[in-house]
Amino acid sequence: MSKQVFLDLEDDLFEQANDILENVGLDFQSATKMFLKRVIKDGTISFLLSEKAETNYDKSITEAHSTTPILYGFSKIDKGDMTKSKAVRLLASKGHWLGKNVTFASKNRGAYNYWANVEFDILSTNWSLILNDWINKVVYLFIIPAHSIKDNELTPRSDKPYLIDLQIMYNDTTFTDNRSGYSFAKYLVEKINY
Repeated sequence: MSKQVFLDLEDDLFEQANDILENVGLDFQSATKMFLKRVIKDGTISFLLSEKAETNYDKSITEAHSTTPILYGFSKIDKGDMTKSKAVRLLASKGHWLGKNVTFASKNRGAYNYWANVEFDILSTNWSLILNDWINKVVYLFIIPAHSIKDNELTPRSDKPYLIDLQIMYNDTTFTDNRSGYSFAKYLVEKINY
């Protein structure tokens, strides 16, 4: 498969897959890397064709119109069915224009934080940060003006220093990034229950 074919995936297909990945705490890029590493390691895709996978695949065909995602190897996690696109629409309905630089982070499944990795370049633009508390069914919107945070105020990922290693503590009214100690509370502009 060429890179162009991968890039030409239908938006609807991508959105559906992304919703399922968000429900298990993965982003699309990480899931794709995991898949490709497994293909390379095994030298085959037979792990997709095991008896269990075939049975689940057959079941998914009969349930193709179901609104409940079918997750293989993971238990379903109720994230309130909130996705980035739904959050953007919800916030837009309340009069918020978010612009093109929007980061969406749900409460991490296995840790008490909201986790996201964005490029440091985002700090030079107007940035909308949405945190999804899927346990209490609340979204928080932070509008961060361009140049209001300096690069050295946030912590980079050690393996990818061009990315911010953002880990905002869950259930913290100061919305503090536990990697850098930076509080995002002053940028909070909206809290919506869903």
